[in-house]
Amino acid sequence: MISKPKVLVVDDKRENLIAMKDLLQDFDLELVMVTSGIDAMSEVLTNNFAFVLLDVHMPEVNGFETAEMLRRNESSKSMPIIFVTAQSVDEHIMFKGYEAGAVDFLYKPIERKLLRSKVGVFIEIFRQKNELERSNNALQEFAHLASHDLKAPLRQVSKLTEMLREDFNNRNQEDFNQSLTHIKRSISRMNDLVMGLLSFAELGAKPPQFEEVSLNNIIDDVLYEYRLDIQKHSITVNVDKLPIISCSTFHIRQAMHNLIGNSIKYKDKKRPLIIEITHLKDNDPSRCVFAIKDNGIGFSEENSQAIFKPFKRAVGVSEYDGSGIGLATVKKAIELHNGKVVASSMKGKGATFTIYLPLSQN
Repeated sequence: MISKPKVLVVDDKRENLIAMKDLLQDFDLELVMVTSGIDAMSEVLTNNFAFVLLDVHMPEVNGFETAEMLRRNESSKSMPIIFVTAQSVDEHIMFKGYEAGAVDFLYKPIERKLLRSKVGVFIEIFRQKNELERSNNALQEFAHLASHDLKAPLRQVSKLTEMLREDFNNRNQEDFNQSLTHIKRSISRMNDLVMGLLSFAELGAKPPQFEEVSLNNIIDDVLYEYRLDIQKHSITVNVDKLPIISCSTFHIRQAMHNLIGNSIKYKDKKRPLIIEITHLKDNDPSRCVFAIKDNGIGFSEENSQAIFKPFKRAVGVSEYDGSGIGLATVKKAIELHNGKVVASSMKGKGATFTIYLPLSQN
């Protein structure tokens, strides 16, 4: 769940705080209201505010002095400040306000439309800033994981090449052939990683183009791609009637391709694979919920969240090939649609991926 943006309102008169609360009631905000600059400083030490609405004329510590304190504090030095005053501000006072850290002024009585306009801008800036920070953190984590996983097969190839040279000199044909097999497998894994990375990057680089699409048509296309595997392994696939939704065909198709592909890859060799795609009832009429369930090898329930992270695998590389990027791609594609995907499983009992998607996109 995305938390509401927090806004700090500072005014020594409680009636002004109540009036501001009324003016901002249409916004989905968490308002924190205090009556002094000292209390404001206490709040910014424990909260991350989108911006501050700060009264200029307050006893003891006025608005300008409060703003200067906020600027000296590391956690609040870049926090936008909107000064609120009942008096017209001359040029000297206005410059003093900007020097103290103000980004704007509002004059009492506050005009509702003007306030809504300014607040909307600062909320959007705050959300974009948070999204940028989240993306940067995710990119750093992704780069670290990618570096580690890409180096692993290269180290293996290097080691095996040296062993191959020694085996060649010793003319041990069996060890020679075994080394060749391991090299081939390491190169194949490297190829899977690179292809997975390209797919993941493409998903993020291509903005979703929403259109009315039948989910059944997307799934039918994916099943057609896997038709040879389905025939070869006598896989049973049952698909419910699913709704038409507003979505990006490219992104949802990527998600379905990875989920159905995972079911096929992690099938249990002891029994025929059955994949069921079921339309689920939901109390929210604005969204579609469906599940992709199989009777494959499954995974431990403790991994149900971790498997959506890049390069995180619930099954060892030695047992099943794969890049470890497929489910991260699924999660990214679904979240681009303001939806979510939830995994549940038990080892040896198959896996279920439940997808929540809005029927329409704003």
